[in-house]
Amino acid sequence: MNGTPRLRSAFPTTPQHVPGHHRPARPSSLANGIRRKTSLPPAQNFGASSTSPVIPLDILDGATQRRFAVGLYLALFAWKLSEWWTLYTSDDTESVWLFMKWIFIDGLYLFGLPILRIPWLEWSSSTMTISFFAHAFLNLVLMFKWGLPLGALFEWSIKKVWDQEMAVSERRVKTQSVVDTSALLQGRHIINILPEGSAILNPNSEIFCVGGDTIHVTLPIQINQTQPVLMELLRRDLDGEGEEIITIKASESKKLRKTAVDAYKKAKGQLSPTDPLILRYSVKKPGQYTIQKIVDESKLEVRPRPSEVVVVSCPSAKVISESVDRCRGDLSDISFAVEGAAPLKLKYRKLVSGKTIEASFQSIQPSGFVAPHSRGKQLTTTKASTLDISWAQSQQVIVPINETMLELGTYNYVIDEVQDSLGNRVVYFNRQEDDLLSNSKHPEVSKAMTVFDRPAIWIDPRAGCNRERPLKVAAGQEVDLPHVLGSAGQINNRYTFAEEHTIEYVFYPESSLGDEDESSQVSKGVSRTLRKRKESDTITLKEPGLYVIKDVFTKHCRGEVSEPSSCLLQNPAKPEVKITSSEITHRCANSPIGLRIGFDFEGTPPFVVRYMEQQDGRNPRQRIERFKTHRGQIEIRQDDAGRYKYTFQEIGDAYYESQKIHEVLEQDVKPSASAHITEASKGNVCLGQSANFTVKLVGEAPWTLEYEVIHGKTKKKHTINDVTNPAYEIQLADFADGGEYTLSLTSVTDASKCKETLKDATSSFNVWSQRPTAAFGKINGKRSASMLEGKAIKLPVQFTGQGSFSYQVVQVEGDKAEVRTGQPASTTFDVTTDGTYVLNAMSDQYCFGDVDPNADKFIVSWIPRPALSIAQSPVITEKSGRFDKQDVCEGEEDNADIVLEGAPPFDITYEKHAKPDDSSKFMKRYQISSPFGLASIPMDTAKAGTYEYRFLELSDSNYDPLKSSKPITVLNHRVRSRPKATFTNPGTVYNFCTTSSPNDESIPIKLTGTPPFSIDLDIRHTGSASPESMTLEKIESNTYDLKLPRHYLKSGVSNLSIRRVRDAFGCQSKVDTTAPPSRVHVSVHEPPNITPIEKAEDYCVGERISFRLTGVPPFTVHYTFGGEKRKASEKTTEFTRFNADAGTFVITSISDASSKCQFTTHLQKVIHPLPGVKISSGRETHVDIHEGGESDVVFELIGTPPFELTYTRSEYTKKGRKGLVLETKTERTEERTLRAKESEGGEYEPVAVRDKWCLTDKSSGARAARKGQKLLQ
Repeated sequence: MNGTPRLRSAFPTTPQHVPGHHRPARPSSLANGIRRKTSLPPAQNFGASSTSPVIPLDILDGATQRRFAVGLYLALFAWKLSEWWTLYTSDDTESVWLFMKWIFIDGLYLFGLPILRIPWLEWSSSTMTISFFAHAFLNLVLMFKWGLPLGALFEWSIKKVWDQEMAVSERRVKTQSVVDTSALLQGRHIINILPEGSAILNPNSEIFCVGGDTIHVTLPIQINQTQPVLMELLRRDLDGEGEEIITIKASESKKLRKTAVDAYKKAKGQLSPTDPLILRYSVKKPGQYTIQKIVDESKLEVRPRPSEVVVVSCPSAKVISESVDRCRGDLSDISFAVEGAAPLKLKYRKLVSGKTIEASFQSIQPSGFVAPHSRGKQLTTTKASTLDISWAQSQQVIVPINETMLELGTYNYVIDEVQDSLGNRVVYFNRQEDDLLSNSKHPEVSKAMTVFDRPAIWIDPRAGCNRERPLKVAAGQEVDLPHVLGSAGQINNRYTFAEEHTIEYVFYPESSLGDEDESSQVSKGVSRTLRKRKESDTITLKEPGLYVIKDVFTKHCRGEVSEPSSCLLQNPAKPEVKITSSEITHRCANSPIGLRIGFDFEGTPPFVVRYMEQQDGRNPRQRIERFKTHRGQIEIRQDDAGRYKYTFQEIGDAYYESQKIHEVLEQDVKPSASAHITEASKGNVCLGQSANFTVKLVGEAPWTLEYEVIHGKTKKKHTINDVTNPAYEIQLADFADGGEYTLSLTSVTDASKCKETLKDATSSFNVWSQRPTAAFGKINGKRSASMLEGKAIKLPVQFTGQGSFSYQVVQVEGDKAEVRTGQPASTTFDVTTDGTYVLNAMSDQYCFGDVDPNADKFIVSWIPRPALSIAQSPVITEKSGRFDKQDVCEGEEDNADIVLEGAPPFDITYEKHAKPDDSSKFMKRYQISSPFGLASIPMDTAKAGTYEYRFLELSDSNYDPLKSSKPITVLNHRVRSRPKATFTNPGTVYNFCTTSSPNDESIPIKLTGTPPFSIDLDIRHTGSASPESMTLEKIESNTYDLKLPRHYLKSGVSNLSIRRVRDAFGCQSKVDTTAPPSRVHVSVHEPPNITPIEKAEDYCVGERISFRLTGVPPFTVHYTFGGEKRKASEKTTEFTRFNADAGTFVITSISDASSKCQFTTHLQKVIHPLPGVKISSGRETHVDIHEGGESDVVFELIGTPPFELTYTRSEYTKKGRKGLVLETKTERTEERTLRAKESEGGEYEPVAVRDKWCLTDKSSGARAARKGQKLLQ
């Protein structure tokens, strides 16, 4: 009893002396975070009386007296409850009396008990007064029968005593054993501050550099509980060769301290004597600085903490480039001169034609440089004098950049920033504020270069400048060198002529090209330079020889000379000709009739010869002759006699257009005899007319002329002698036949008696007279006629011409020709067959005639017999002359339309062959008449079956019916029986749930007909005036298990009936819904339901998950947790489980006692474990530090990041009592380990930790992080 933890209002423990107890026990924490003490102060501290008890302790000890007092109190309380029960179960109205009675008894007991002075039962007057009023209120509630939740209070009391709940794993657990913050928040870290002054240089490990824009830096010196009057700093050169002592005297120290105090008050307020101060001393030189000596105002040296700071030269960088112009394909040949403490970092940009490329260099250091370890740390335990700080010297490193520059335009290299190994960073450009390409303060950090195109030149190989095909030009004339300018190394790239080009070439005269001595040939070469200022400028060549291009360059770039690079220019020889001639004489008369001239050329073909031809002093005419080879010949023959003169004036070849020559040839020409027709009769020649022709004769008169007249296959020869007129006229007459005639001159003989045969001296003409014609006449204005089949018809024929006529008629279809003769101008002939008749030929008495092509055909056709066909329709199909009509349903009216062709009225005879499904087949004959071309045949649909309609005879007003054993056409028709649908078990009651349940019943339906079926059903709910309709589609079998959709189910009993059914053919039948066989009953029950009381999806261990149940208890709840299926029974309407373990909790279904309905759901809750933290690995750690020092407080976090940790610093009391909380800190981290540097003394312990989901708090236990605050992100 004495060691049991008690509340502060409990009785004090009996004074006891525990041997060897020197130090009180450490406090322990319970689940709810309330501290309980294992030892309490002595009893006299609570004001106990020193008077002895009324009953001496040697007679009856204190514990026994207390037991008797408690027993008496319990007996009185039991008596009070019995009287309350009697009053509650009866109609007794003695409430006032009983209330007054128990007020008196309780007052007597409470105020009388202290008189006995029983140990631990001596209360103060205030305690007794409060107890009395509490009992009075209880008596008022009991005796006046006020409604208090005693059952709930009793249950709450039981839970407090037993403290067990049903967990999600279906086992009972103690809640306080699950949520134990003492196991989650472990450890303490105690820092003791030694009471002595201290000083430290650069406490926050800052980095410093001087140089460039930074003239000086201020070194932070932290002092704690001291006021220095003298400080000495030791500065060592970074190369280690020199040192100097910097003395900060009292006046300057006071100024530094005053400035630090003012800054502290301005930032944090009142300054405490224990607060550290930061003095800032300005230095301008790089080096290693350490505190050499500090003397405070008490003339005692303050021991400085080992510390040092290295001040280096600020890093710098610049761009180095010898020139600013480059050519395409050149290397950039640019360098960055980077200076500072290696290794260095450099960031720069390259801007090319508006595109920005960012780049950087890491670890820039000289060759052989070894970087020190932990360079960024400014604090070290090693003596500063032993440190090697040569690494901190400023070193310059040249970083070359040799990039191939392939793009034309401007390249800008810009240094953005440079950083040394300590982290000192110099930013030359602020990308958001500064200009991107220039910095007026630091022009050396940017450089712009222009890349120009590199030209290339070569001889166009298509021009032909080599020795095999040299370039040629006439002597004294100029020609352009066929060269091409392009971009060097860039095939297919278009070259832009942007600036002046200089082209150097060497000219070797033609006379030097034959030298065998190569050196002699080279010495004769002449170097020439051409400046090409624009692209259209050319290189003009005039002197023959070899031209070799040696170089091409611009102001910025030297180009390349590609092959071929040489061109051979030659001056071809001027053309010359040697002319020879010989006379052309007549073979018979031996007289000159022309001149044969030969040409032997020198030069380059083709050649042109221009000469003048003159006859007997008349005006000369210029002639031109062209020759493709070096030798040529022409023959000049003259038709007229006379003296001819030929003067050759000019000659030209491929290069020389005109070279003067003078060569004259003369000849007297006596041509041989010849004749040709100059004029002939125009148009055709009719019978009785003549044809006239004029013939020109050449030679010496008189002439003898022979000619022929050709007509068809006949030739008539004629000879005319002693013709003296050179223009002779021939007249032809007496043509016997019309047609084509030809006059042909055959030969001519002049005075020399030499006979010349004539060629191509002909002229043709036609002899024509009126030709007879024939044409078909018309019947009723048309050249076509119709007649009944087998009858004859006369066809009219009309003629023009003389005498009797003959004509030929061909029947096209029969391919048979028939020749007939007609005397008058109009006649007829009989035909008995149909077809197309054609007049093929005709003639009259004198000549053959023509058939009018527009009237040469006559068409004879039969009047068609009547025809019958079934009218085309989407419901009728044809196959092999038989027609099938779409199936119809039994009892539906239907007919078929018949299309009739012919001359109405029509008579139709047909037969109906029927084969009903439920009876024997039969046949019936019908005969109908129709005055129109369309008739309608009614279809028999009274009974289901197969029907065939055979159409046998058809007649119209022209033709009688043909007798035939085969029907004209056949129409098939199928009549389908109507479907039927009934419930398999009519009158049955089927049970359903309003929600989907695996226990739902199906309603079987039996169908008759051809699937698929469609059923219309009516559902009449209880209390509803009109039924609700539903349709079932695509039932593929004759049996169907109906699963009623959920939206048709309503609580209560409903009647389900079949109203209509349709089958695959669209046939339907209505069902009598009032008849019992078509009706069943549906009973619908409401399933139970479960809903979460809270909307949260995430919970923590130690919380409770509660759901509200709807239905009739008891309930069966199915759920899964930890991958295992579980089942729980709940008698109330609230289902609650305690979260004793982490995992996923999913409610899958619920059922109640009212029906078989099971509510399926998926309510998922995620239970997360509680976060925890261990400080100093869960142990108590003591650390002693000096003023201004630091200690790492390490927190090990358990849970799901991110974390939020709250810990306190309290006064540390060695007596074991909890000290005053001095400060509370909260840190956030993503890591599972948190290191906090603490320099303040006290006791550090965690009081709360929160992870992404949950919160563990020493004061309020554990709960979800979502309550009252946002989740950590």
